[in-house]
Order: sequence, then C-alpha cells, then structure tokens
Amino acid sequence: MSQQNAEVDSWMDALLRNHALPAWLQGEAAESDVVISSRVRLARNLAGLPFPGACSRRQLLVVLHNVRRTLPMEFEERSIIGEAERSLLIGSRLLSPNHVLDNATRSVFVSRDRSASVMVNEEDHIRVQSVTGGLALDAAAARTQSLADGLGGVLPMAHAPGTRFATAWPGNAGEGKRIGVMLHLGAMALNRRKPDVPEGFALRGLLGEGSRGFGGFVQVSTTQRALGELLDYVGVLIEAERAARQKLDRSAVDQNVVEAEEDEEMPLDKAVDQVSRMRLRAAIDPGDRTPRDFDALLAVLDLRSTDGQSASLKRRSLIRRFVEFALPWQ
Repeated sequence: MSQQNAEVDSWMDALLRNHALPAWLQGEAAESDVVISSRVRLARNLAGLPFPGACSRRQLLVVLHNVRRTLPMEFEERSIIGEAERSLLIGSRLLSPNHVLDNATRSVFVSRDRSASVMVNEEDHIRVQSVTGGLALDAAAARTQSLADGLGGVLPMAHAPGTRFATAWPGNAGEGKRIGVMLHLGAMALNRRKPDVPEGFALRGLLGEGSRGFGGFVQVSTTQRALGELLDYVGVLIEAERAARQKLDRSAVDQNVVEAEEDEEMPLDKAVDQVSRMRLRAAIDPGDRTPRDFDALLAVLDLRSTDGQSASLKRRSLIRRFVEFALPWQ
C-alpha cells in the first residue's frame, strides 16, 4: 500500500470509528429500493431581530445563546469541526453545504442519534430538520414540528403580516416548511429519462439547490404543496423507476466496479455513478448487500470536494474497501 493510500485509509478509519451510523440509516425502511430518505425542515426567526444576513455580531450571539439554552439536552453543539466531520454531516443530510460554522455566532446542534439537527444563523435564525430512512415523511414531520414547537413555546418567533411565520426568503413565509424526499432513479438515469416536474415541486441533486443529479440521485421537495401531494408525486416516481428497472438492459448495470481500485483519479461524477450502479444492482438482485448499505456509503463519500487528488483517493478507497470488506461502522 502506498503512503498516500495508507493516509487515506487512516483518515477514513478515524472518521467512521468516531462517528456512529446515523439512526435514519439503520434497519429497514419503507420503499427503500428507491427512496433513500425523507426530511422535513422548518424555518423560524426570533421576534425583534433582523434576519441573519443583516444581524450584527451581538445580535447573532443573542440568537445562538437563546437556542442553546432552549434545546433539549439530547442535542450536541457542533461549531468547530474538521472537514471530515463536516462532510459526514452534509452527507447525512444534517447540515447545509452553505452553512459556514464558527466558534461564536453560527452553529449546528445535532441529536445524539444523528437523525435531527438545528442550524443556527444560516439564512434564518433557526432551521429545524429531521431525517428518516426511506419514505417516512409523517415521522419526520412529527419530530420536526415537536422540536419547533418546543423552541416556540419559550422563544418569541417573528411573524409577517398575513402569514404565520416570517422567513428570510419570502417564498418560505407561512409555515416556513420545506418537505423533501431523496430518491435513487438509477434506471431512469441509465435510460436517459428525465422525470416530469409538476408546478410547485423542485428537483435537485444530492446537495440541494443548484447541484446536479449524478447517478439518478435526486431530491424532490416543495414549500408550497401539502405533504399528501408530495407523497402522491413521489409514488409516481417510484413506480416509474421500478418500471424502468424491469426494462433495463442488465449489461448497463453490471459494469465492473473493480476498476475503482486501479483508476488514478475518482472524480465526483464517476464515484457517484459507481455507487449508483452498485445500489441499482442490489435493488434488482437482493443479496448480501442491500440498497440501504449503499446509502451509508453515499453519506461518507465527501460529495463537496469535486477536485484534487486527496478527495479522489478518499472516494476510491471508500468504494474499494466497501466492495471488499464493508464499511467499518457497519
């Protein structure tokens, strides 16, 4: 093993040894052959203060202090973290890629089971979110609402005229809610079939706003439609993906993934495509590995670092070791 590969494997071992597999990635999950996760997020702002973008440092400190003293004890504050942990939180859908943490004014609080988080002083003062495995929006919505109600029962929240809650982006005003489901439309991607997107819904890539849908991994979300309407639309996508799998040329799926060991570089798009093909194979022909296993791999793949040999080596090592052994935290 080269020194570079040894360093990469050491980095990975330390990351996975020190961070438990998030609860939403454990056990069985509904519709998990197609659906990776469900997430419900609520945005709130404290009354009497400008939105974070216009806050002074002192005002940001006031927001953070109030959230810190109000949240349940099960939430751990993470403000000064390394790049490895940041990548893991983003891959686990608990941290926005655009939320820049510091040791004083901007932070994230993460539940012990790594299935809920509260981001402080991002675009809004408070963004509460819960993540569940597979298609389980009701459970995610219930937990998020409970957390938001707990904060709102202690802290006065800002309201806009004619709406329930004021938000930094007017499109979120009212409930301040975004509900979303991450899916793997791998067969549709191989068939180059793009899903229709009805008005009121958004289709994004793995990292949300502005990101690309590598490997057929997409997030379907809405701020304007009801939860039931999103469930109906997701149901249509699930059936379309399963129908595409029935018609799929298996040679397109059974690409040799061993090449991941030998390639000099593993750019982001190729790494995600490899995981997509392996996950699709596991969904079509269940065996030792399940689609949920590959969801855990995807969570640690370092999706933000698109260039550079270091990021490439990490991805290549993760995929190689997963194919040969399985991830240490599994």
